[in-house]
Amino acid sequence: MRRAQAPASATAIAHKMAGSRAFARRLGLMTAAVMALLAAAAFLKAWQLFAIVPVQVASEALQSADQPEKPDLARLLAVLRAADRQFERMPFDAEDTAQLAYVHMMAGMQQGTWSAGGKRHLARAETLYRHSLARSPANTFAWSRLAHTLTLLGQPAEQAIPAWEKSIETAPHEPKLLLWRSEFGLASLAFLQERH
Repeated sequence: MRRAQAPASATAIAHKMAGSRAFARRLGLMTAAVMALLAAAAFLKAWQLFAIVPVQVASEALQSADQPEKPDLARLLAVLRAADRQFERMPFDAEDTAQLAYVHMMAGMQQGTWSAGGKRHLARAETLYRHSLARSPANTFAWSRLAHTLTLLGQPAEQAIPAWEKSIETAPHEPKLLLWRSEFGLASLAFLQERH
């Protein structure tokens, strides 16, 4: 036999409703906090993407130019200043960092590897390539450009050759790098023979 339940008192009902409202309020606050975090993350990513766009445009223009050694230096330097400021605030991903390093390398070549400005850009390119490769060690182009940057900085062959070797190791049959790798190997032949 079932017992008849006593009707709930008005106080019990009020307590249940108050608990439900407090729970709903807490749930609403938690949902709002999660939404705010997601919005902040999306904003930061959009801000980062917006900052790297000029670097990507400059990098693509340099890579597709008929004479990549002759870029518009004033435009390059303006892009680099803006991108470096942004990079210091929030580092880019590995690919974008490698693009920024490439533009620095080209600016260093344009200004002249013997000049103070050229050396400063090449040193910055080296730092950025190393930062990019620490996060993406399979980037064969970044390894080859690091080796080239070290050579442009006048570093001894024993410092540039490990990057050249990593470039070969990461993508041995990359057709875009075969000629450069051969030239670099021939230029470093004396050191390679001494080492082996």
